[in-house]
Amino acid sequence: MKATLYFNKHKKNADGEFPVWIRLARKNKMKYVATGITLPMKNWNQEKNEFKGNHPHKEQIVSTLNEIITKYTSKIAELSYMGKEVSLDQLVIMVNNPVKDTSVLDYFKVRIAELKEDGRIGNSRAYITSMNALKRYKSGDYFFSDIDFGFLESWARFLKKEGAGNAAINNYMRTLRALFNHAIRKGYCKLEHYPFEDRTGGYSVAHHHPVAKKQKALTTEEIQRLINLEEDNDNHRYLVFMYYTGGMDFIDMAHLTCNNIADGDIKYFRQKLINKQNQMEIHFGLHPKALEIIDFYRNQRKVVSLDKDDYIFPILHKEIHITEQQKHDRINKMRKKYNHSLKDFAKKANIAADLTSKTIRHTALTELARKGSTIDVIQRIGGHKNLQTTRGYMKNADDERTTTALKQL
Repeated sequence: MKATLYFNKHKKNADGEFPVWIRLARKNKMKYVATGITLPMKNWNQEKNEFKGNHPHKEQIVSTLNEIITKYTSKIAELSYMGKEVSLDQLVIMVNNPVKDTSVLDYFKVRIAELKEDGRIGNSRAYITSMNALKRYKSGDYFFSDIDFGFLESWARFLKKEGAGNAAINNYMRTLRALFNHAIRKGYCKLEHYPFEDRTGGYSVAHHHPVAKKQKALTTEEIQRLINLEEDNDNHRYLVFMYYTGGMDFIDMAHLTCNNIADGDIKYFRQKLINKQNQMEIHFGLHPKALEIIDFYRNQRKVVSLDKDDYIFPILHKEIHITEQQKHDRINKMRKKYNHSLKDFAKKANIAADLTSKTIRHTALTELARKGSTIDVIQRIGGHKNLQTTRGYMKNADDERTTTALKQL
């Protein structure tokens, strides 16, 4: 990577002067950055690529150009010494956006407050847990630049001595990684201080703290045994509804209001993706069994009231659960009861798997793949932002077909 001054003799302005730019080069790519300085042709030495002759503001112009080019050459030298590779756009950001001073723990607190303000209570709690784990290891004022590969290795050893397993450490590390990414975007951390870039020798969370992915989908026969249980209670109705809506998350089901249902269709946004860019609206026609359950709760509540913004399921109440914290706490409480009931249902249906609400989601989406639904259909129903997530369900179904085929030999 290289930075030089560039006198653009092809860009003559109305005053007959030409701009002086910074020319950045990296491999076969070039980028030009304006310095704000323009000069007559007579004041530039093309061969030596420097100012020449007399000018009323000569000293100021030369000083300014030297200061700007030095910023770039110094940053390039620093990156080279550290073995960091960045794009030309990233280099410009590093030079022109100096980092604001704040400690890591203080930035944790700022980010937690932002998440709470945005109503992302679950995320805020993950940040609080990770911050507390970091404080137990090292309290006081330290900065993003102090956290490197060695720091993370030492923190991981400390957490293991506390009794934390790979799953917990993986969560702590991924939360800290997310904090770094946020701090970089907001100008509180330099990109070259990012310690998680495993391609350049940084700390790989997946490599150091792998979490085994368990097969969570039930078989077609197992899920049908669950659905066909002779149960007349809310939690069994939740199970059936979640399955026949393609594995809707419990939190999304809890937030459904009459506004989300019209003419046999459902439209909603996943709660986990709210406030994120490019969130996708999920829209499809409801399965008859899902419509039956909605009608059951509609009929049950008509004696009281039925406004468009009323919640469909008796999980949240609009006059009781008002703040995001109240909604979060109520949903967590009801989900625990639901998961406990799922375990009872599993015993009655003679299913050995440890069922949770996630099991129903995984099973519904895998079942769609088993029955030949295309990847784009499964992505839309599942509300997956990343197509790679959807491919996982397709692979599960393909693996099952392969195993079945081999057993026929």
